[in-house]
Amino acid sequence: MAGLKIAELSVAVFPTMMCAVSVACFLLLYQRTDQLF
Repeated sequence: MAGLKIAELSVAVFPTMMCAVSVACFLLLYQRTDQLF
């Protein structure tokens, strides 16, 4: 049962991590472009 819980947790956490990473990259690029212009 522990393996099933870990699998469910990873499935729930993975999209959240991807979303957080994409948001962080977007903010970094936004700051870079803000400095350029």
